[in-house]
Amino acid sequence: MAITLSNGKRTVFGDQVVWEGTLTGDSSYVTGGETFSTSSPFAGEFKQIDHVIVSTAAARIWVWDESNAKMLIYTALSTQAANTSDQSSQSVDVIVFGK
Repeated sequence: MAITLSNGKRTVFGDQVVWEGTLTGDSSYVTGGETFSTSSPFAGEFKQIDHVIVSTAAARIWVWDESNAKMLIYTALSTQAANTSDQSSQSVDVIVFGK
C-alpha cells in the first residue's frame, strides 16, 4: 500500500506545477517513510518536486524528506510512527510545487 491523494487540484503557473489536495496515510506504515516522489503517488504529474507544504494534523506531524523522497509521519510525541502501524485514519492538506 501507499499514501493516497484525494481532492486534488492541479494548476500550472508558467513552468511551475502546483498540486493542492489531501494526503491520507497507509494502513501499514513503513518505518523510514512512505514513497513520495514524481512516480508515487503522483504517477507522472511532476518531473521534479521542488517544495512541499503540509498542514499539521492534531495527532500526527507529516514531514517531507526531500533527500530520500519519503513522507514521514511522526506522533505528537515527536517519534516516528511505528512500523506497520495503521495510519489510514490520518489525513492532512498538502500543497506541492514542482515542474
